[in-house]
Amino acid sequence: DDISTAAIFLFEDEELQRGRVSWHMPPVLRVDPRRRCIAMLVYESKLIIIPIRGSGEGDLDDDLLNEDDILVQPNKKFKGDNATATGIVTKLGASSSEIAQLGFLPSYVIDLDEAADLRGAKGIKGVIDFTFLEGYYEPTLCFLHENKRTWVGRLAVSHHTKMLSTISLNLSQKRHPCIWGSGRLAHDCKHLVPLPAPVGGVVVVSSTAIMYRNHGQRCALKLSDYATAAGDGGHRFETSEESVLFDTVLPVRLDGYQFLFSLKNSEFHVLNIQLDADGNTVKSLAVEKVESVLDVSVGCATTMSRMGQQHLFVGAR
Repeated sequence: DDISTAAIFLFEDEELQRGRVSWHMPPVLRVDPRRRCIAMLVYESKLIIIPIRGSGEGDLDDDLLNEDDILVQPNKKFKGDNATATGIVTKLGASSSEIAQLGFLPSYVIDLDEAADLRGAKGIKGVIDFTFLEGYYEPTLCFLHENKRTWVGRLAVSHHTKMLSTISLNLSQKRHPCIWGSGRLAHDCKHLVPLPAPVGGVVVVSSTAIMYRNHGQRCALKLSDYATAAGDGGHRFETSEESVLFDTVLPVRLDGYQFLFSLKNSEFHVLNIQLDADGNTVKSLAVEKVESVLDVSVGCATTMSRMGQQHLFVGAR
């Protein structure tokens, strides 16, 4: 099938850039599992929300289209001879009726520097990763961030600096209250892996430990003694049978509550999430090594994607 462009969004806005010309983190895009909206983090602290038209949210379409401060318009500068109604370049700006032709509703911006976490502190800063969570009535985003940063040479006085903040997106009113969070996570946490409903919640992956968080539920698996070298952060860790350094890319979900990880030494490990008898609560985490036929000489994996039921694409360099 042919792929056609529905819209191209342009967010190169000087007001959002605030005079900066370079950023440590590239733009990151996430899509709500129920296709209600798209969230894109740009310039490290600006979260752009693009509601999706006809996503089954009742009168949301009409509410957003009838607003006076629609934030998306066609960009005449980029419309050439080949521009079509289904290939409109849009950017942040004044209102326009042409947005109704697209499959999206007017976008808006959340300034994470001004957002409040669960403790009321101002700012969700130093975002490492973020993801949509499943099992919520409204689109819900979980952020892994570090408001006060540290590094290896400072761990003696500043450690467990990462934290989680989860916000609920009210698309019609453009509100984003923080509904739950978790603090004192290890400084080397780097990935978030959402779990499917009905369990929900998120798995936090670090180089030395794997943790699960969801409201008041929590459990953790220690992969090496380095996980508690600077203290346990108030968490109770189970210990993995084999010590492993979990430098990995984002995993691939297998059947059920299993996730496949590829490490930098070309080893593959499967994370098994064990549930209670009711099937709604995480009981424990377990990691086991699996055999693979990946040639070590091709280098470590930089991306993975599942292709059908029996094949896995591994991009390496």
